[in-house]
Amino acid sequence: MQQWEYHVELVDISGFWSPNVDPSIISRMFNKAGSDGWEIVGIVDINSGHGQSSRLLVTFKRPRPA
Repeated sequence: MQQWEYHVELVDISGFWSPNVDPSIISRMFNKAGSDGWEIVGIVDINSGHGQSSRLLVTFKRPRPA
């Protein structure tokens, strides 16, 4: 049976008035994880109150080495 290992990243996207998302930085992070064999299985928005996003909790998985 396939076994998995998991990795979680906390991505800071906080800005002064609104979320500060730089797609190129997030793309580089995701591409690096993908080249290391990680697959994104979930992204959770963590807000700082009043519905304003401040961080993303990104969960990755990959097959556990035998």
